[in-house]
Order: sequence, then structure tokens, then C-alpha cells
Amino acid sequence: MEILFLGTSGHGITLERNLPSILIDRCILFDCGEGTLKSLKQNHISVTEIKYIFISHLHADHWMGLLALLWESALYSRENLKIPQCSPEIFVPEGMKDHVLTLIRLTYSPFARVKFQVKVTELPQNANHPLIIQGRTSHFQIEWLTTEHLPLCYAFRINNVLGISGDTRPSENLIPFFSKLLTLIHEATFSDDDSELAHKLKHSTPSDCARLGHKAGVLCIILTHVPPLTGEKEKIFLKDAKKIFSNIIVARDSEKFKISSDFVERTPN
Repeated sequence: MEILFLGTSGHGITLERNLPSILIDRCILFDCGEGTLKSLKQNHISVTEIKYIFISHLHADHWMGLLALLWESALYSRENLKIPQCSPEIFVPEGMKDHVLTLIRLTYSPFARVKFQVKVTELPQNANHPLIIQGRTSHFQIEWLTTEHLPLCYAFRINNVLGISGDTRPSENLIPFFSKLLTLIHEATFSDDDSELAHKLKHSTPSDCARLGHKAGVLCIILTHVPPLTGEKEKIFLKDAKKIFSNIIVARDSEKFKISSDFVERTPN
């Protein structure tokens, strides 16, 4: 399984970081913040390769890049009329389908000559079975769990190998959900010095993530949705967390990781 970080910022777009988006095996997006389309192009990935988009919740930083991505898909469809016209299937938390479709209708105008449909599917809060989707070469099993965040937000578990936290403050419910994963991708919106503010706003710090990873027995933690980190700030950001869980790192935009059966490898760009 290959992971590509398209956006890793938790505090708006910066020169170094776009808003949150993670691409799995070149075909499955988790969140689609502003800047996702440009990051796809910079990494030589066509929108036609994206088959599924999972939106963790409807805060603007996690899904406003969706409109640009759909527009690009429609442009491609208009210019390639012999190719089947379809957009990625979009999955959103329960009760949020109409909100997404309304904004798409308000801001997106399909071309008259192109039958371009957008499919949005709600993921129920109390699902009793995982979702199975077909990737490029294999199937993916997707499970989800409600996190402690507003509005309704989901964390995801993929193939019993990878976990993605969405936005959340520390929650005991996430320990069994992320149990024994090889890799946990977790938001760390605030530093440990701002833990009180982080929890009040329903977010996490590096040490929160480290404690969760330790209790869940994961192999590696990759932090995303982070504040601006330059120079020595990243080392300071991780200092206390590494005392709890040593194998914890911060993701950067356009950084790739490969997950094999028993290890996680940071691959060169």
C-alpha cells in the first residue's frame, strides 16, 4: 500500500503545506482540502485515476478542494467524449449528502454536451459491516468510527493496516479501533504547550497521538494537520511525544510512504 500526502496543514495553506488530503494507491482520496488538485498535478497524477473520495467531515479545510477536482474531471470529460463520463464516487458522513450536493449545484455547471454525474453516498454512523471497494489491483476494506469533533466526523481503518484519525480530541474509543495497525495517520493541530486549547476545540497534540499509538499497539505514527513547522520547530513539536512513542514523525506535502506486511518505509520523492 502506498500513501501520498497531498496536503498536511492544520492552520490554512502555507508556502510549504496545502490543506488536508491523503492519497492511497493513487486511486483513493481521504479528504480533499484546497490545493489537492495542484498537488495531484505536481505529483503527476491525473484526476482520472481517482476512483473514490472519502470526506471525514464538512469543515471547509477538509473538502473545499473537491469542487476544483470535479471541475477538472468535467473538463477532461468534455475533451475526451469517447471516454465514459464519470466522476469519483464521494463518501460523506451520515446526513451530509444534501449539503455537499447543494454546494456542488451552486458552484459547478456541467457542460451541456457531457453527461457528467456526481455520485455522493452517505456512510451511516452505526454501520455493522465494512465497505469493500475495488482499487487499482486489489480490494480495500474500509471501516469508520465517529470521533470527538464537530460536525460529525469519521476516523477510518483501511485493510486492518492503516488508520486515519480525521479530526478529533483524545478518545478512548479510538484505541480498539486502531488496535495493532502498522501505520496510524493522526491529526496534531496544536503543540503540547497548547493542549488545553486543543482539547477545547476538539483537536489533538503530538503527545495525545503518542499515547493513543502506544495503547493501541501500532507500529508507526505519522502526524498531519499540523501547525506551521520550520527549522527546529519540528524537533520541538515532537520532543515530548517521542518520550512516549519513539516511532512518530511529521508528514510533509508530496511525501510518500510504502506499507508492506511488517514495516513502513519513507520513500524518496
